[in-house]
Amino acid sequence: MGRATKGCSALQSLLSGAEFAALVRQRAGALLVQSEPFFNSRADRIAALAARHAVPAMYQWRDFPVAGGLMSYGPVLADAYRQVGIYAGKILKVSIAPCLASVSIA
Repeated sequence: MGRATKGCSALQSLLSGAEFAALVRQRAGALLVQSEPFFNSRADRIAALAARHAVPAMYQWRDFPVAGGLMSYGPVLADAYRQVGIYAGKILKVSIAPCLASVSIA
C-alpha cells in the first residue's frame, strides 16, 4: 500500500507535546495509541493533543473518544469489567452450590 509505520516509545514526550509536534513535521497520516496503563489514565490529555495538532487518532478504549478523540476499536472498559463480574459470579455459583448442598443446618 505504500504506507510506512513508525513506532515510538514516547511516554513522557507524548504528553509534553514534543512527539505530537514531530508527528506533524513528519506529516503523519494517523496515530494509533496502544493500550497502556500510562496512556489510559491520561486519555483527556492525549485526545486534546491529537485534536490540537489535527492528527487523526485511534485508541483501544472508548474513554478516549469520550474525552474528544476520533475513534476507538475496543470495548467500553467498564462494560468489560461488568462482564467479568457476571462470568465470575456464574463460575462461583456453580462451584459453590454443591458445597452448600452438603451443609446441614442443625
